[in-house]
Amino acid sequence: MNISYYQIEQFVSRLYNLVLDREPDQDGLDDWSQLLANKEITGAEALQGFVDSPEFQEKEMTDEEYIDIIYQVCLDRHADTAGLEAWKDCLNDGVTRDYILYGVAESNEFTEICASAGIERGNISLTDVRDQSISVTRYVYRCYDVFLGRKPDEDGFKAWISQILNNRNTPAKVAEGFVFSDELKKRNLSDEEFIKILYVGLFDRQADDEGVVDWMAWFDQGRTRLDVFNGFTGSDEFKELIARFGFK
Repeated sequence: MNISYYQIEQFVSRLYNLVLDREPDQDGLDDWSQLLANKEITGAEALQGFVDSPEFQEKEMTDEEYIDIIYQVCLDRHADTAGLEAWKDCLNDGVTRDYILYGVAESNEFTEICASAGIERGNISLTDVRDQSISVTRYVYRCYDVFLGRKPDEDGFKAWISQILNNRNTPAKVAEGFVFSDELKKRNLSDEEFIKILYVGLFDRQADDEGVVDWMAWFDQGRTRLDVFNGFTGSDEFKELIARFGFK
């Protein structure tokens, strides 16, 4: 056995120890080591294989525990408070755990860990639409949170995200879908309550009294709720909001 193959075995053993919390079985150690030695997979693909394994998934870890393990594997240290909170915020805004794995595995530290074993680092594959653009995912998640007062259902969440990513809908049109949804209509909001939820959802602030009076005057003039909604989304304040999410 040459030294480079030994280093590869050490890399695989480390994945067993940190990700699965056990010593490797000989067959598993041989299989993973051979794949890496033959350059059939990269270090990132091996890492993803361990993290996606039923053995790891069955652990049902909290977000904090998951992030800390990924830090130990990729950065060779426990998660710091700032990093932990930043990644938790990402998860709370709707991305999957693979997004965290992808981000941390891009680090210089994991690159060096792979290089020390003589293997290519490679990249984590992100296949879930929720992980394609964190800005879009956060925007759609916010629509669920503000307008419907709940967390997204997976199918609907993915569908709205896909519409924006595929340019089939604009951020304003997506918001319109939530504001005029049957789910929101069932809340039977008064005109004033309707205006106030638009302030929160489209301006990211509470309504000011003068503004409410001005918008209520629109209804006195015979304007519809769609007119008022379009007034909000046509404003500079809404444009500033979506710019914060990375939309033009």
